[in-house]
Amino acid sequence: MKKLSKKGVSPVIATILLIAITVVAVGVVMAFVVMLPKPTTPLSAVINIGGAVKDSETLVISHMSGDPIMAMLTSMEVRINGTTQNLPDATLNGNAIGISDFTVGDRLVLTVPALSSGDVIAVVYKPANQILASVTVPGPITAGVWSASEYIDPATTSAGDVWFVPKNGTTSVATYSDELHANTGDNKLGAFQVRIAFDPAVIQLDTSVSGGAEGPSGWSTTVNAENNESGVVVINSFSTTGLSAGNDVKILTLHWKKIGAGTTTLDLTVEDLVDVDTGHTIGTPNGIDGERILL
Repeated sequence: MKKLSKKGVSPVIATILLIAITVVAVGVVMAFVVMLPKPTTPLSAVINIGGAVKDSETLVISHMSGDPIMAMLTSMEVRINGTTQNLPDATLNGNAIGISDFTVGDRLVLTVPALSSGDVIAVVYKPANQILASVTVPGPITAGVWSASEYIDPATTSAGDVWFVPKNGTTSVATYSDELHANTGDNKLGAFQVRIAFDPAVIQLDTSVSGGAEGPSGWSTTVNAENNESGVVVINSFSTTGLSAGNDVKILTLHWKKIGAGTTTLDLTVEDLVDVDTGHTIGTPNGIDGERILL
């Protein structure tokens, strides 16, 4: 019988060792991958923030639709200007929160320090660090402009609603600015067109300032002010990236000049309000009229 030569055996042993090393290495890598924390899937939930008005000390957080927030005390935060509020002292549907989940139809009532104009309120899903809803407490656009004013609580609006901030205001200044806000629900706004009618003997758009109106930063905004002196303007704006969804989204800054003392309504028609991802109309577009008193 012939003996196997050492030259023939060595390659076989080397091959077996390589296979064994490879199997062990793959096993180590697989074990490491299995041990890695799995990414948290973002929630799909529509959350409404009520009570976000100046001097309010109560917020009402409502779950309108979508995924539940499980074990809300550990997985949900309410932040004001980045500071986490104390949820354990809040009530859920009139009762203590305990180990409750936050599901469709639930209402969380939270006592907070008195709110100021410009405060940013956010509801955050902590496992994914996801902002589910965010609003800014409205207030005078230009300090000292409004001697009397009325603001709309975004919590009372529906997807598709667009309104003036302030809704009604009184001023004696020669030029001033105000805003248009929209409730986009859970849609990202990509384009809109509005028509505003007013009394041109009282106010007109100040076209010397950004053409009279400014859309969101980075958006393309056009103001058709041909009928400014007749009391009708059409403004449209669009973007390929869109704005984050929410029930209080600023879409326009309007610049006005006083023509004469008096009162004028601001008749608002929303002609387009479009989701950037689908191209579909957001909710039921609805303009909420306002009023200005020029002293």
